[in-house]
Amino acid sequence: PEFRESFLEVASEEVRRIERLLDAVLRHGRPAPPVRADATSSAADAFESVAQLVGHRATERGVRLEIEADRELPEIRIAADALRQVVLNLSLNAIDATPSGGCVQLRARDGRDRARDGRDRARGSRDHLVIIVEDQGPGIPPDLASRIFDPFVSTKEDRPGGLGLAITRRIVEEANGTIEVSERPQGGSAFTVRLRV
Repeated sequence: PEFRESFLEVASEEVRRIERLLDAVLRHGRPAPPVRADATSSAADAFESVAQLVGHRATERGVRLEIEADRELPEIRIAADALRQVVLNLSLNAIDATPSGGCVQLRARDGRDRARDGRDRARGSRDHLVIIVEDQGPGIPPDLASRIFDPFVSTKEDRPGGLGLAITRRIVEEANGTIEVSERPQGGSAFTVRLRV
């Protein structure tokens, strides 16, 4: 009963989010309305919601999902459904890219942590939250790396697509954030999103 009640709530919210996503797809080529300046959301809540949504898909593919998001992290200046859409798009891509037995990691941390670990010291800041989604897939082919966020560019040759990352970038940029992709030293890709707190 607890699962049904919890899932019903998540499913209802997801139907509403899908309706908003369809609107976003239809508006993709047009200028967007201004983003509400007072909208904030929690990375931990977004991760929890997305984990419920993609958990079955990950299990079917034999992919482990690891989440790291401290509830003490500050709220991010982005609407909750927009943040969920960003995390969902990146998570689905990561699960699809990761082979069976692999792992997808979703991590959120204070911008200062990035400066502390020795990488990218100039960008580390307490004014930002960093969200990282890492997969253990084959990585992004070099000829696609510079265009991966363009509409209709996809690494999935067996099916249509190519709007997920374009929409993700647009959502992030509308919230005055940044998104980038890099290769992991161990193989696979890492998508890094920085959003203001």
